[in-house]
Amino acid sequence: MASGANENKVICGKANNLEDSDSDSDLLKSVFDSGYADSEAGPSFEFDKAALADILGTSREDNQSELIGTSEERKAIFKEQLEQLEESSRIDKEKDRLRLEEEQEVTKQEEIRQKRRRRVLDEPAPGDQSVEVRIRHPRMGVLKRRFHVRSSVQAVYDWAGSVSATPLYFQLCKYPNTVIYPSDEISQACNEILNVVSRGQPVPLSVEEDSVTINDGQKLYIDIDMDDTIPDALHIGLSDTPPQMLLEDDEPMTEEEAIALTHYNVLNKKRQEELTKYLKTNIVEIDKDHIVEEILKLCKDTSLLQNYLEIECGLTATGDGVLREMLTSFWEKFLMRNGEGSREIPLPLGPSIARETYEILGRIYHHGFMLTGSFPVTISRASIHYALFDCVKDECLEESFLNTLPAKQRETLSAALSSKSAASFPDKIVCDILEDYGNMRWPSQENICSIVKDVAVHELVAKPAMALQQFRSGMGEFWKDVPPQEIDAVYKLSQPTSRRVKAALRGNPLTKKEESVLRWLKLFIDECGDKMLRRFLVFCTASDSLAPDKTIQVRFESMPSAAIRPKAQTCFRILILPTNFCGYAAFQANMDISLTYRDAWEMKDY
Repeated sequence: MASGANENKVICGKANNLEDSDSDSDLLKSVFDSGYADSEAGPSFEFDKAALADILGTSREDNQSELIGTSEERKAIFKEQLEQLEESSRIDKEKDRLRLEEEQEVTKQEEIRQKRRRRVLDEPAPGDQSVEVRIRHPRMGVLKRRFHVRSSVQAVYDWAGSVSATPLYFQLCKYPNTVIYPSDEISQACNEILNVVSRGQPVPLSVEEDSVTINDGQKLYIDIDMDDTIPDALHIGLSDTPPQMLLEDDEPMTEEEAIALTHYNVLNKKRQEELTKYLKTNIVEIDKDHIVEEILKLCKDTSLLQNYLEIECGLTATGDGVLREMLTSFWEKFLMRNGEGSREIPLPLGPSIARETYEILGRIYHHGFMLTGSFPVTISRASIHYALFDCVKDECLEESFLNTLPAKQRETLSAALSSKSAASFPDKIVCDILEDYGNMRWPSQENICSIVKDVAVHELVAKPAMALQQFRSGMGEFWKDVPPQEIDAVYKLSQPTSRRVKAALRGNPLTKKEESVLRWLKLFIDECGDKMLRRFLVFCTASDSLAPDKTIQVRFESMPSAAIRPKAQTCFRILILPTNFCGYAAFQANMDISLTYRDAWEMKDY
């Protein structure tokens, strides 16, 4: 190329015509140098700053809008996926729960079936008196089995419930739909095929009893609706005719007892009306070894006292007998642990009993009466009169105080109160008796009534006055319309005496030996003291009082020589006596030992 020729080059966006030169000075000049003349620059590009800002702003807004829209869509998608995941997890958990419940239900059904199977009695040996019962089972078809002639239908229920785990609860029915209850005689079940009809709850033990519940050994508290199809003895009116227990024995009903029975029936009718407000049944499990603490804790919850109550205590069944036994045991242990008395005990006092405990005791008193038709007649009648009516008659004070004394002291003081001769008045003995109650006056025929009244007022009314007020507040509004005569009727007809207990016995001896055993039983009852008589009632009925409309069924059984002892089914109020005694002395000794050692009692509630 010639040295004089020109060449076009583009440097940093600037078009220049440069001469070919060996000098690099121009190359060393900065394009930003002020000395770099404008004239030396190439063609310039001019921009509208406002337009440029508008373009940039619009682009930024569009981009921001697009980003925001994308973020919201992502959140929505994420939320939807999360909801789907939660729903899937919920469905899986529900399936697991249903599967677990199904497995638990199957296990429960099998456990109950095994418990029933263990209660099934052996078939009678060939030649023994027996009857054949046939059932039509929904899963097993028609089945038949022989039972002892003296069995109850309960034995059939146990057998029918043992052949299959389902149905869990059922009733045995004759055609077309007549229910045969567990307490019925076996003869009721042997004339035709009985249908096994499934039901949602256990069948009642009898028309006269509350329902029985098989204990599953797991649930501590269950709240179930009341089944309107279950007949309830508490809603069945009492007949105006005096019960047979007051008519059949050697002594007929007295006029005083007839009047008391009328008042008792009126009170029981009020109770039945109050029970119509009870719509549910609460089932709770109680530890018998800590009965006082457990029931006091349970009855802190006032809502429980608006419903029926069934108590489980680790047995294979629960029923009315268990409820009676628990209430009786509670009052017996609480009163004897904290108070003193014989037939009647004043409301206990002491620093170990909190003030609110008395209100809870009032609730237990009320609820126990609602459910069983009886209240603890071991609590001083004078104290109850004062709690309900704010006053106590002298006659009530005197009788109630006498009932707090041991039998011998009661007999002595009663004779002193009715003494007609100053010469025969036992002043020294009476003085010793009353000294324990802080009496400082010397008793005489003239002042003995006054002294006894003052002591009774102090012991039964003044000392426990504050506790009785709290007790009354726990009893509720039901008792506002109950007059003293109705309270007295319960005490008069329910406190156990030898005559009343003997009159309550119902037996059907078939042999001379059975007749002898029934006669020995009545003789034994005649010879019982107050304490042993109450033990006998608790053993037979799970209660230490005897309602005037209840009886005790006596049955007989030949037992192995190593296991001769009385047995009882408390829910049915059934006493089973051995027949293989050689005489009354052996019978009495066996009854004494059996009733004294309560841990050896063989009591069932099914």
